[in-house]
Amino acid sequence: MGTEIKLKVKQEVEGEMVTKGVTYEIEKLNFFKFIDVTKLINEIMKIAKDDEELITVAKTMFIGQAPSDEEKTKEERDLEFAGKLTSSFETLAYKLPDKAFELLAILSDIEKPVLGKQDFFTVMDVYEAVIAENDIQKLVDRVKKSSELTKQAFKLKALVTDVTK
Repeated sequence: MGTEIKLKVKQEVEGEMVTKGVTYEIEKLNFFKFIDVTKLINEIMKIAKDDEELITVAKTMFIGQAPSDEEKTKEERDLEFAGKLTSSFETLAYKLPDKAFELLAILSDIEKPVLGKQDFFTVMDVYEAVIAENDIQKLVDRVKKSSELTKQAFKLKALVTDVTK
């Protein structure tokens, strides 16, 4: 079971605007959401290619840790990663607010217009729930591992093809 978040939603009922509380459950990232998030991150990186903060986070997430990180404990790397991730979201929210909301909407499975009408603290509660439900570092590590295995498989296939020619 995920983290429950209660949001205020205004709807028109019989010609009148009514505000009601709607509970959303923030769950772990499924594969389809992962694909959508990856596409959006690629789009964001094309737009924000000159923003060093975002580039650093992307490199940390998808390329690996800097050599100096090897001396740090896993907890120190995780804490630093979480800090960079949080910092990048704030940068993204400031510089590309539509993309930040789109990313959060995908991750939370809350419609972007509903999310956008919430107060700041509620949106940050949603963001924190998404982070809490998804072990981001574990997800990134798994993507890196799968990517490396795929690269090795293609190298092996190329080697076998060359040898059998």
